[in-house]
Amino acid sequence: MDQEIYLDRKTFFHKLDPRTKIVILLAAFVLILYFENPLWVLPLTLIILLHGYFSESLANLKRIRFIMIILTISSMILWSFFANGETPFVWVVELEAFQFAMARTMVMLSLITEGMIFLSTTRTEEFVLGMIRFGLPYRVGFAISTAFRMVPTIVSNVFIIAQAQRSLGA
Repeated sequence: MDQEIYLDRKTFFHKLDPRTKIVILLAAFVLILYFENPLWVLPLTLIILLHGYFSESLANLKRIRFIMIILTISSMILWSFFANGETPFVWVVELEAFQFAMARTMVMLSLITEGMIFLSTTRTEEFVLGMIRFGLPYRVGFAISTAFRMVPTIVSNVFIIAQAQRSLGA
């Protein structure tokens, strides 16, 4: 399995300054977290999906599709049962609770998608350079860069250990 998330494409979003990409990421996070109504969250989710489509980075979502499916199912079930509402909808679920569950699930998936788009269009070096240009001390940027570089090593070690345990079980 390839641990590299960055996709080398020749799109407009790949060519943007890293500071612009960081601002887009933060703006998307702040805007989408502001709303609780699914009718307001849906257009923002569609904008994020268009961002992913035009940056040609939605292919990376295939890597985490099972996690996203599990998060969607569990989030819809839990929020539907534990959020409060007044209008009966289905069984013991109220309409307001179901709408809240839809909105929170869309928000969660949109945040994950926007984060994956950012990682797919921005190299680690660009991200650290952008943070330094924003005024972050060089040492902190170096620590962030080192941490990002360790992730593929840790992930590959996890896969090696999992394969070794499977072979011992067989």
